[in-house]
Amino acid sequence: MSIASQHDTATDIREQVQRIREASRASGSTDPNSAKSNEKELAEALRSLRHVDGSRNLGFLAIDWLTILAVFVAGWFFLDYRQTHGMPWWATALFFGAGAIIMGGAQHRLAAIAHEASHYTLLKNKVVNDLIGDWLCLFPLMSSVQLYRLNHMGHHQFVNDPTFDPDYRNMERFWNGRLPKGRWGFLADTYLRPLLAPMSVLRYGTDYVLNNVFAAVDSFYLRKIGIVPPASTRMRPGPILAVTWLVLTDLGMILSERAGRLDLVLASAAIGVLVGVAGAFAVPDRWIYISPFREPYPVRVASAMRLTFLIGGLLALNTMRAWTGGRSTVLFFGLWVLPLLTTFMYYMLLREIYQHGNTDKDRITNTRVFRVDPFTRWAVFVHGQDLHTPHHMYPAIPHYALAEAHETLKRLNEDYRNRVIEVEGTLFHGDSQLPTIQDVVVSKV
Repeated sequence: MSIASQHDTATDIREQVQRIREASRASGSTDPNSAKSNEKELAEALRSLRHVDGSRNLGFLAIDWLTILAVFVAGWFFLDYRQTHGMPWWATALFFGAGAIIMGGAQHRLAAIAHEASHYTLLKNKVVNDLIGDWLCLFPLMSSVQLYRLNHMGHHQFVNDPTFDPDYRNMERFWNGRLPKGRWGFLADTYLRPLLAPMSVLRYGTDYVLNNVFAAVDSFYLRKIGIVPPASTRMRPGPILAVTWLVLTDLGMILSERAGRLDLVLASAAIGVLVGVAGAFAVPDRWIYISPFREPYPVRVASAMRLTFLIGGLLALNTMRAWTGGRSTVLFFGLWVLPLLTTFMYYMLLREIYQHGNTDKDRITNTRVFRVDPFTRWAVFVHGQDLHTPHHMYPAIPHYALAEAHETLKRLNEDYRNRVIEVEGTLFHGDSQLPTIQDVVVSKV
């Protein structure tokens, strides 16, 4: 059995049924028939929620891509207006700043759809599940589902473990291991330090890039099978060669485009793909990331596809440059690369702080359930990330069914009902008496 399968088994419904029995005994319940009825009802309800609706997920993905398209279209008209009528520099900065706020959220939402793919809850067919997760979600973000899956399975199995949970480890590097903090410390470090000390977010972003782009992963699963990254650089030769080849291929396309030779641009791209794909299958295993899981397709295939996608993107950028008068380049760097390096990373960091900052390792209290404003839910708690407790308990339940799972657990499981941490608002209380995110992050566990 693969490690991923073992993890799924570890979070099986039977564990929850056992907790119901324990909760019933602790509460002094004397009606065994009632307890058994709850157990059966809970098991059946949770089992039904594991149904994967691929059409629904593709609809969510289509909406996210329409949002991305709308931002680019707005950028096109903005540049056209600026060229025709002129515009002060601050207006341009304001537009691209607003664009980064929206686009970073859309990029984060793509990553959340890929998160579903990592759990095989995006589509029923595992091969198509990963293909969609790669080509339409993570390849545009420079990563792949297989790399994300490795990190994310470690997060689930070793949640909030500073040694083996990669997400918690990266979050601690941002916080410098100083949680919990006072309220002013929380405000300063969470919302002001990224502006006043951007290197802290850059350090977090660097860890993300090393793990999810360059496969410089130091994982429990890899060490289990005897694979560790090089101690000196944490980077394997394969990804370094791939990036070098991407740069050389792009340079060839740029020079050909400036010479007005579209045929040479296409030839450079074709040679880049052929040599890159051949290299992906030719390099030795020790040069590349080897997945410890049973993946739908081999790592080398995923690497070859990612390289092909990136060269295709560079080809589109180079061929469109002349046709658009350089606007395509401005839009790509201003409305894709800039958000990818700033707001996208920051939204991920915020989500991890909100979900796991100042929590323990208990199965119910290792994270939280959130009620927040619409923008925070759209940009930070993307695609069901606001219902993080039921997700960690039952990762095989798709994101759109987590709200029902949460209510079902509250109704049928006394242990869950009494101990689940529900939060409302970020800094200010809503109508309920629930704590805010700030309250739970700065209070002692």
